[in-house]
Amino acid sequence: MASNNSGSGVVGELTICGTDPAHYKGSIEWVPLVAETYWTISVGSVYVRGATITNGTQNAIVDTSTSFIIGPTDAVQKVTFSGAKLCSCLHLLSHFQLQNMFSLSGATKAAEGIYQIECSNISKLPAVIFTLGGHDFTLRGSDYVIQVL
Repeated sequence: MASNNSGSGVVGELTICGTDPAHYKGSIEWVPLVAETYWTISVGSVYVRGATITNGTQNAIVDTSTSFIIGPTDAVQKVTFSGAKLCSCLHLLSHFQLQNMFSLSGATKAAEGIYQIECSNISKLPAVIFTLGGHDFTLRGSDYVIQVL
């Protein structure tokens, strides 16, 4: 939580011991903790382009204060995004950032684990599917890429 002293009109909300269905569609899928340290959960699989990029179940940390998704090196090296080229309008893998998870063909490295890609190629980025608690959760390119002007 943070105070809003910016005058922007953007506000937040905290709900304790419940949910507010006004802020989501569908149902909430609860995933049990493997360990209470760092909100550790079990990830069954991670798929890109129909192929699994993980070897069996792995633990993952859920952290709302970071904007990174980080994966093991062997999983990182199994994925290549094609058609990623630099242009004047850039996108950065940020909100659901796939730092160290994917190798971006033709992308320009902007910083450690952050890549610049051509704006028109966002729709060409593959979906990334995470299996959590027996349920598949799909992130489209537009879910893990934000535009930076």
